[in-house]
Amino acid sequence: MLTVAVVDDHPALRLGVIGILKQIPSIEVVGEAGSGTELTALLEDGAPDVLLLDISMPEFDIFQAIPRMQKAYPEMQIIIVTIHEDEKHVRRLVELGVSGYLIKEEPLTEYVKAIHAVAAGGTYFSQRIIPVMVANSN
Repeated sequence: MLTVAVVDDHPALRLGVIGILKQIPSIEVVGEAGSGTELTALLEDGAPDVLLLDISMPEFDIFQAIPRMQKAYPEMQIIIVTIHEDEKHVRRLVELGVSGYLIKEEPLTEYVKAIHAVAAGGTYFSQRIIPVMVANSN
């Protein structure tokens, strides 16, 4: 069973994602957080297999947090879940080595596909950000 934690400062989005994930037999939601402080406390109890992580939250700097989490929890896969699909965010986060990048407006079925893909050792990037990724590789 894959363990997943959902981290987003919008409670309605968090609860919606958790509600869908709880219906998937292969996934166990083991925690949620709405700020950087809550995320730190959550991870102290043990890292999930996959972390669904919002970019913008109180008490949180995504660009500092990702390297720290990767060092402290190397087995945990991080999927960014955000409204940001601009070059600055996509490029920097992909360079930091996140395993996936989803746009919040995507169907929740994409979240499930992304979780399974990264848990299996792969990556999963929203079709909406692929053009930004390709433009940056040239």
